[in-house]
Amino acid sequence: GNLKNAIEAYEKSRAAIPRELLGYFMSVNRLLVGAYSQAGDFAAAEVATRDSEAAMVLLRKSPSFFGPFGKGWESNLESSRAINFLFQGRWVEAERAGWQSIKKINEAMAEYDQKQAQSPDEPELAQRNKRNFVTYKSARLQDLAFAIMMQGRFVDAEIVCRESIDLTLKWFDRASVDVAMGLTRLASIVAEQGRPAEAVALANEAIKTYQAGGASTDSLGMIRGRRILGTALVSNHQYKQADEVFSDMKQGIDQHTKEGGREIPINDLDWVMAMHKIGKDKQALQMTDDMIVQATKQTGVSEGRMQLLNAFRALGLHGEGKEDEARQAYGRVMPN
Repeated sequence: GNLKNAIEAYEKSRAAIPRELLGYFMSVNRLLVGAYSQAGDFAAAEVATRDSEAAMVLLRKSPSFFGPFGKGWESNLESSRAINFLFQGRWVEAERAGWQSIKKINEAMAEYDQKQAQSPDEPELAQRNKRNFVTYKSARLQDLAFAIMMQGRFVDAEIVCRESIDLTLKWFDRASVDVAMGLTRLASIVAEQGRPAEAVALANEAIKTYQAGGASTDSLGMIRGRRILGTALVSNHQYKQADEVFSDMKQGIDQHTKEGGREIPINDLDWVMAMHKIGKDKQALQMTDDMIVQATKQTGVSEGRMQLLNAFRALGLHGEGKEDEARQAYGRVMPN
């Protein structure tokens, strides 16, 4: 979760790759694009993507291009584009590049299987290569599912996400991080379809899978998993359990930040809702006020978002018995 250190490490690794091993550049550069994109430095992510495109021009002249390596390099290029688009919220472009990345990796896997039938690698090497293919493809499928979900095509997103989970279950232990990530993504997609009970079950299973795989409470996977579980519990009217899950999430975020990880937002309107439902109005009001302060410092926050935050603030003031202030807050949201 420490993006600054990750970017520095990827930059150093990329700089150390000799020209004759330019294929490795494509994989490292994809990770660098992802780190820059997560950090919100889209200009740097775009430059790194252009570096991949330039490297691809040279790699297409390599004899190794005509085989599994070439398709894999092309897949990495399309994946870099998809990741960059994804974090910018350019969902249609992210989907298009995502499908291209998966198409190329499928072709690479097919060519590798043909090669193995004619001249097989050592069993351990072949197994390792295939597992690498699966890890890469499952991650691309999950990114693709997210891009599709954000376009409102929830059934299509669920189909793609389930394909990712099926793939990882065939190759990895049920307690693997790959499986847990797929379950977390599926839980969020199912929740968007108004199926909260299923979302709760899936998110709970994801948490158990992370724990069985040895993930720590401050890992990004566990933090994301608990946030999605908390949201699903609120949708399923299980407010006390939601508050407990969000509290566990906060402990993980605090530990993550303490150990040098990037800051992760703690405040969440679903948590505010849960606290109101169980009588923790003071804490809910404090969190709402913090969110309003943060929103006023940001650019591009919609009027609808601000009205929603102020409506929750009015609710919190009412819960604290501050009726005059609550009426004033409601008046700002719904003027006469």
